[in-house]
This record gives sequence, C-alpha cells and structure tokens, in this order.
Amino acid sequence: MINPGFFSVIGVGIGAILLYAVLGVILMLLGFYAAVTRQDIDGNPPGGWRSSEKLTRREALSLFTSDAAYAAFEEDVRGTIAPGLAGDLTVFAQDPMTRPEKDLPGIPVALTVVGGRVAFPPAAAAPGPSR
Repeated sequence: MINPGFFSVIGVGIGAILLYAVLGVILMLLGFYAAVTRQDIDGNPPGGWRSSEKLTRREALSLFTSDAAYAAFEEDVRGTIAPGLAGDLTVFAQDPMTRPEKDLPGIPVALTVVGGRVAFPPAAAAPGPSR
C-alpha cells in the first residue's frame, strides 16, 4: 500500500480520514507527535519519513479536532469549543503546542470532558474544593 502524504490529502479535504487510516491513531498525542515529526516513538527515521510532509502543530491540532468532526459530518455538533456544541475536550497537563517534540507522546491528561461532563478524572479522584 502506498501511504499518501499529509499535504497531499489536506488540500482535497480528506486529511483527517487518511491521517487516521495511515497512522492507525489510537492515542491522540502519539498521532499528533507522528504528524509533526513523521517519526515513530523511537525517533526513527532520523529527520522523519518523507519529512516534506510534516505538519505544523496547528495543522495537526486541526486534523484531530475540527477536521475530524468535518470528516464525520459532525462539524455542527463537535470539533470546536463553542456554545451549543457537544463540549468534548481534553486538557493536558502540559501544552503540546510548546513542549519539545520528544516529550509529546508522554504528556499526561489532566482532564477529559465528554458531552459537557467531566469523564476523567472520575469524580471520586477529582480534587474537591478546599475547606
């Protein structure tokens, strides 16, 4: 199978679908890392596979958020944070837009909200108000 390059598919509006298929994305940050570095978790190949296809962090973020919603025909429901939308989001303990590339796959999740409700950490594990 020939893997298409990221830039090759972004322009025709199917980047999110092929990004998922090409990378087999299970973990968002691992996919984000692969999109911006074009390397595996061990940093191979040096310089990245087909490095001309590397995405900027902003492009990769869009592929995993608004572009993914568009690809699923759900752009009116999710994909951005706005009033009236699903309220699905993940907050990371460190900023993936500014951390060194090598640190991206290991950034911990601080909070996950699904449908406007906190899903992680579970309510029992969440810190309560100080008294």
